[in-house]
Amino acid sequence: MKVLFIGCSNGLGMHYALKQVFQKTQSKETKFFPNKDKNPHYPDEILFDDYFTFINLSAPGAGNRYIKNRLFEALEKHKPNYVYLQFSGLYRNDLILDIENYETVYREYLQKNICFKVTDDKIYILPGNFIVGNKNNIGNIDKINLLSYSINNFNYNNNQSLQEIFSSLSILDKLNISYNWTTYYDYINPLMENEGFIEKWPSWINLDKKISDSPLNYCVRNGHIPDDKIHFGYDMFLKFVDHYKKEFTILNR
Repeated sequence: MKVLFIGCSNGLGMHYALKQVFQKTQSKETKFFPNKDKNPHYPDEILFDDYFTFINLSAPGAGNRYIKNRLFEALEKHKPNYVYLQFSGLYRNDLILDIENYETVYREYLQKNICFKVTDDKIYILPGNFIVGNKNNIGNIDKINLLSYSINNFNYNNNQSLQEIFSSLSILDKLNISYNWTTYYDYINPLMENEGFIEKWPSWINLDKKISDSPLNYCVRNGHIPDDKIHFGYDMFLKFVDHYKKEFTILNR
C-alpha cells in the first residue's frame, strides 16, 4: 500500500505516526531520500517495508501552494492508495522558480537559507511566515517575495490559499483516491498566534474527508503549549492520529 503525506514543517517525520497507528504488522523497513543532493537539510523521504510505502514530501516553511503543487507532481508519477494532506498557514505564499535558475538562485539565496525545496524541474522558495517577521538580512528573492504580502493584514492571502486547498481536494476526488486532510491549526478557531483565519469554510471546499480537529488545537486543549506556538511535536501528533483514527480512511482501499 502506497501512502503519500505532504505538509509543512509540522509534517516532517509524521508519516511514522500513520505507520505506528495503522500498520499492525511490522517488518524490516528501509528508507531513502531521493533528492538529498540538492536538499541536504530536509529532503523528501521514502520509507517502505513488506506492507507499506510511505512518501513524505513535507518541507519547512511550506505554504498551501507548495502542498498543492507537490501533490500534482506526485500524481503525475504514480497513483497512491492514500493521501494525507496537512495544510499550512493561510498567510504563507510560496515562490516557484524554474530549475534552470538553480545555480543563480543558489549563489544568491539557497546557500543562506534552509527554507527551500528543489525538485526535478522546480525550485520552491518557502519563506513561511519567517521573512514577514524579519526583514533584516534577507536576499533579493526574499525582497521580491515580500511584495506579495500585506504587512498589516494576515488574511491578505486567504483566498489564494483556500483555492490551493480546493484544487488539491478536487484532483483527489476526481481520481478517486482515498484521502484525509486537516490544517495544522484550526483556521476558524485558532488557539495560538495564527497565520490567517476565516469565519467559515467556503461552500465549494469538500469537508467530507477533513479530520474534525487540527493537531495544534488538540495539543493546546490537552495542556501542551509549544514554545514557538507552532510545532506540536511527534508525540502529540501520534496521540492526535490515534484519538481520531476512526475518521481516517487510510485502510479503506
